[in-house]
Amino acid sequence: MGTEQSKQLDSNDINFSRMMLKTFPDAKLKEIHTIPLVFNLSSNLIEVIPPIAHATIDSHLSLLPSHCVQISLNSDSKLPKLDSLDLRMNRIRTLDVKSFSSLTNLTALYLTNNNLEDIPDDLVDHLPNLKMLWIGENQLERLPLSIINMNNPNSIFAGFNRLRWVPPFVNPSKIGLKVNLLESLLGEVPVLGKDVTNFTADSNVIEDIRDGIIFSSIT
Repeated sequence: MGTEQSKQLDSNDINFSRMMLKTFPDAKLKEIHTIPLVFNLSSNLIEVIPPIAHATIDSHLSLLPSHCVQISLNSDSKLPKLDSLDLRMNRIRTLDVKSFSSLTNLTALYLTNNNLEDIPDDLVDHLPNLKMLWIGENQLERLPLSIINMNNPNSIFAGFNRLRWVPPFVNPSKIGLKVNLLESLLGEVPVLGKDVTNFTADSNVIEDIRDGIIFSSIT
């Protein structure tokens, strides 16, 4: 991509979706003058998200759907202002918390419909501003314990997994939290705090509702 052609991409919305890209076009974007607010790489053939050195993204990065199997971001990646990361409908099996250490401003993480079997317990601890976590339609048997440390989350979607254990959803700082655990293998209802305003757990294997669950604010 030549300089003159790059200057034409002086835009807040860059759309490279539905192409045949096999690698993340980071280095080729270093001539772009305006930091893109939205960077759409959906429906390509990209398998690895490498450390991003040039393409600083202020708002939203989407690779929905692609062929991603690995996220290799690091602390040098230029994504501290990224607000939303959409990796739905890929082939990601594992997550390395180091790949999220530069995403300190992230508020929404979408990992629905991948091949995840486990999520590191401390993942959310690396995302201090996370409010929306979608990890449904995977192969998860448990949710990361650090979910209880989310600051003011508003939506946790973890339905259509193989969940057998989830942490308590109790934290005084949470306001208006919606939790969806639809169609899993839970044998009991988790502890729900007063901040949970909407809870869905139908199509599980729950036989009884035990004592100690707080329902006072659920609608």
